[in-house]
Amino acid sequence: MQRARVDTALRTLGDNATAELPEPWPGLLRRAAATTRDELPELLDRTVAGTDLGLGRQPRWWTAAGFVQAALADAAIAGGIWLLVLAGPAYLRLPDPPPPHLGRFPAPSLLLLGGLLLGLLLAALSSRVARRRLRDRVVQITQQRVLAPVEDELAAHARLSAAAARIRCS
Repeated sequence: MQRARVDTALRTLGDNATAELPEPWPGLLRRAAATTRDELPELLDRTVAGTDLGLGRQPRWWTAAGFVQAALADAAIAGGIWLLVLAGPAYLRLPDPPPPHLGRFPAPSLLLLGGLLLGLLLAALSSRVARRRLRDRVVQITQQRVLAPVEDELAAHARLSAAAARIRCS
């Protein structure tokens, strides 16, 4: 499936780059785009696997974020346990003990939902760093291995067209 995606992307690149070009340029550009077709999936896999995500040297804010995330997980667990304890009397048909409220909301529900939602938000924000590093590295490899050969062929076409225009004007 990965190879099919690469083939589709390379074919789309070739089609877009050659839309207005006369023969033999479309074929030359498609070949330039496809020069790394066979090795590109493995190259991208190696690139992703070898990308430094910064896990070896953790910035100071990671320690604080880890502490906050652990506290949020503890709050969610405490809220869930509290809600289970509150469900016991209802199951036994006893009067419900009133839970404390923060504003209009019961504290156990706020602990559970707030801990879960804020923990997920913090995790999403933290993962952006890794995603950005991966994307930057993949873009760099794609530029070097796929787009550069196509740009070279387009530059050759532009030089040849300019030379032909000069010859016609002479």
